[in-house]
Amino acid sequence: MSPQFQRVVTLTVMVLLVALFTWIYSRERQQRVRLWMIGWICILVHFGGAAVASFHLIPPFLANWQAYCTLILAASAFYLSVSRTCTTPRLTLVFWTGLFLPAIVYWTCLCLDLNASWLYEAILIELLASALTLALNDLRQSWVFCAECSCLVLIPWIWVLYHVPQHPEYGIDFILFECFSLTGWRYWRHYRRPTPGVLVTSLSFLAWGLVFPVAELGQALGSSIPGDHVLWDLPKYFVAFGMIVTLFENQTEVLQIEVAERKRAEAAARAANDAKSIFLASMSHEIRTPMNGIIGMTDLLLDSDLSEEQKDDLEMVRVSAEALMMVINDILDFSKIEAGRLELESIDFDPHETIRETIRTMSFRARQKNLELIDSINEGVPTLVTGDPGRLRQVLLNLIGNAIKFTDRGKVVVAVQQEQETDADAILHFSVLDTGVGIPIEKHRDIFEAFAQADVSTTRKFGGTGLGLTISARLVTMMGGRIWVESGEARNGSIFHFTVRCGRLKRDAELGAAVGAVAG
Repeated sequence: MSPQFQRVVTLTVMVLLVALFTWIYSRERQQRVRLWMIGWICILVHFGGAAVASFHLIPPFLANWQAYCTLILAASAFYLSVSRTCTTPRLTLVFWTGLFLPAIVYWTCLCLDLNASWLYEAILIELLASALTLALNDLRQSWVFCAECSCLVLIPWIWVLYHVPQHPEYGIDFILFECFSLTGWRYWRHYRRPTPGVLVTSLSFLAWGLVFPVAELGQALGSSIPGDHVLWDLPKYFVAFGMIVTLFENQTEVLQIEVAERKRAEAAARAANDAKSIFLASMSHEIRTPMNGIIGMTDLLLDSDLSEEQKDDLEMVRVSAEALMMVINDILDFSKIEAGRLELESIDFDPHETIRETIRTMSFRARQKNLELIDSINEGVPTLVTGDPGRLRQVLLNLIGNAIKFTDRGKVVVAVQQEQETDADAILHFSVLDTGVGIPIEKHRDIFEAFAQADVSTTRKFGGTGLGLTISARLVTMMGGRIWVESGEARNGSIFHFTVRCGRLKRDAELGAAVGAVAG
């Protein structure tokens, strides 16, 4: 492979790296990624100058000068990406005028072949003074940090300062070694995690810094590896690879932190909700006890010898107490459901009898408003099933109560039919039809939400907590069914539907199969 072709290939790889880091920066907009992008642009210029020089398009002096200047600038960008050195304008001035600019001056003097050892020594002393100034600023953060930094800089500096009068080129090798090795050390201290990306990048920066003194040592020992061999460029590629891996590790860490925070927030919200539900349940029980006493004593007083006015007053007390008891029961049930503490029974019952008992319970309220309360039980409904008749009655009472509440004239029809059956269970379909005010179609979904009403004026006119339909929907879901609402004929009134999955008794199923066989 010719040197020109090798440089073109290397330049192509660098162009792809710069494009990649530019794309990452356009997405992330992080200061660290921006400095990485700047550093790799400098490396691209470094290789671009070498490629142009190989075709003799620029003078050798300019190609040689820009080669090391771009490396120093790239190392500065990489170092600042993981360092908090330039936290103030004063420290920024010290870094650029006390470290970066003297390094450029040192290399410029070498390119000009100035034979002035005192100048090189003075620049190295100035570089050490600036480095110690920045290190002392970090002393407030950690004694260990300051000691590590001083050892990493001071020991090689003493050796170089001793040899620089005879070998001034050692100075630029020392500068580049310190730039990249300190960046690798800073990289490790910044992330402090033994992940592949951090380890590869930190060690590759160290290897990149060692390239310059090792190459100088190789020339002194008569090594046959040329200075432009691809071997010396390997650390650069590993640094780029490690940076990309580090970015993926950072994203993974961020996602893990977000997931952990979300889990903690969910756990806290769940705990708060459980505490709220337990509090509501406890308070509801505490309130129900005296309310039952009020209602009981009111009933006893109503049976005693009272005047009509006193009976009317006590009747109002009883009605108000029962209304308050209904609110308390709704809150208690809702809090149990929210806390997941509501359990369903599984006992044998007759759905026919459950519906008729519910109708009898609500018939007095219907007569008070001159409404017809009709039941319609299909012949196919089984007479014995397994389930929770109490919760089924609660759903029916809520739907029938709402139908009576919102109907001024006409009728309320409670119908039930068997929708589906198997050997193990049967699905019963209930419907409650009324000829009342009806519900707008756009509100059909909202009314099943907690504390929701079809109309905000409903609460003021008819009362209620807005929990009845929510509780009914949750109970129906727990009983293996679903609930929905339709508008009545000509959008007059409403029809509430719900299904319930009930278990079938074995003897009932066998009887049904025998009847079906005889009929066949």
